Amino acid sequence: MIVLHITTILLAKKEGVNTYPHYIGIIVTLVAFFPYIDIVLHIIAAIFLLLDAASMNAKEVYDS
Repeated sequence: MIVLHITTILLAKKEGVNTYPHYIGIIVTLVAFFPYIDIVLHIIAAIFLLLDAASMNAKEVYDS
């Protein structure tokens, strides 16, 4: 799972988008052995990913 997060960080940096949600995902992966903390952190990471996706306007998406 951590390989997927590192890959998405590299792709996000290449495209020039924010990488902080992916760093949160790495932290979640590292503390995944605490079940309830894991669920809460995944929800937080999902919110950050949604906010990041919503902050891009349609022109940025179509130009890429």
